[in-house]
Amino acid sequence: MKAIYRYNIANCIGVGETKTYSELADACGLAERPLKHLLRHGMTMRFFTEPTKGVVAHTAASQLMQDPNCMAWLEIGTEDLWPSSVQVRLQNISYFHTDDVKLVDALAKWPESEEPNQTGWNIAHDAAEPMYQRLATDTAMAKRFGAAMTVMNSNNPAFDPVHIHRSFDWESLGSRLVVDVGGSHGNVSISLAQKYPHLRFISQDLASVIEGTPPVPSEVSDRVQFMAHDFFTPQPEEADVYIFRWILHNHSDKYAILILRALIPALKQGARVLVQDGCLPDPGKIPNWREKDIR
Repeated sequence: MKAIYRYNIANCIGVGETKTYSELADACGLAERPLKHLLRHGMTMRFFTEPTKGVVAHTAASQLMQDPNCMAWLEIGTEDLWPSSVQVRLQNISYFHTDDVKLVDALAKWPESEEPNQTGWNIAHDAAEPMYQRLATDTAMAKRFGAAMTVMNSNNPAFDPVHIHRSFDWESLGSRLVVDVGGSHGNVSISLAQKYPHLRFISQDLASVIEGTPPVPSEVSDRVQFMAHDFFTPQPEEADVYIFRWILHNHSDKYAILILRALIPALKQGARVLVQDGCLPDPGKIPNWREKDIR
């Protein structure tokens, strides 16, 4: 809603009119790619609609935003009250949440940027380095992050390692080496090792993350090891399988490509690269409540 107000998007489409995302981007001055992401999220809350793929039209709710009084209310709410009250409250809890407040500011400051240090998080915390670089040097932050990921994974059935069990024929590998790149505390490696006793595993992550790893269960401790590794640097282990589980979505296309290219020095004939990550459906293909959650 802050982006809709700041870029005057509601007044860039006439009542009964349609515009492509490209045309709307030209009209409002926001780059097409972030415009599409923001509006498709807004559509799950009935602001605008996409009657055919790539074409935007008003709903009753977004049409109401053309009213000057409605826009004044929206300006006060998004520019004055919401950022100040929400940001102050959340700073006392965790500074992971404040990047939502600064997202639109980052879009204005760095349009179409793919750099990890040009984000709402950087503005909110006046930080020059990327968030993950801060994780590498801030032990307390890394501990909170690791704990948060553990809680999220253990309380959401969608993150259960059983899905990766079913997604690949692990029995076909024989006695092979599997590297979980960015494997955090080794939950996936341990889970797979417990079911497939013929496989060996290396779980790689930043040293600051590995330092907080709990002990590996004794029954698999001889087949699961940890290795400090920055996945932007050349892969040191020649393995049969490399797993990227919930890794690439944290990075822009530019840096996702660099992460995958870092495997090249170690890749051998027949090596496999397995990616398990979220995929966005086309708009309107699944129930609205599900699409809202995913976007």
